[in-house]
Amino acid sequence: MRKLKRLIALLLLLGPLALMAQNKNPLVTLSVKDQPLKEVFRSIQSQTGLNIAVTEKILSEAKKISLQVKDMPLEEVLEQCLKNSDLSYSIVEGTIIVKRNKCRAIPLLPMVRSLPVW
Repeated sequence: MRKLKRLIALLLLLGPLALMAQNKNPLVTLSVKDQPLKEVFRSIQSQTGLNIAVTEKILSEAKKISLQVKDMPLEEVLEQCLKNSDLSYSIVEGTIIVKRNKCRAIPLLPMVRSLPVW
C-alpha cells in the first residue's frame, strides 16, 4: 500500500513536467488568406494556450498574412508569419513577445557628386 502511494505521488509530480516538455514547441495548423496579423495570432493563441504580447500599433501596421500549414511547430509558423517584415519574436515563460527589430533597413542612396560647370 505504501509503495502504491509513492508511485501515485511520483506520477502526480512527473505528469505535469512531461506535459510541459511536450508543449515546449506545440504544433499549429492554420489556413488563412489575407488575414490581419491580429486574427492569425488569435488562432495561434487558441491552439497553443500561450499568451501573445504585442502592441496595437504593431498589429495595425502589419501586412495581411496568407498561410497554410498543418501540424507545423510553433516556431516555424511564427517565422513564416513574420518573414518579410521588420518584426521578430521571442518566447519567454509561456508568452510570445512580438516586437520590431532594433535595426531597421535604411535604403542606401547613390552618392551624387557635383561636377563644376565650366
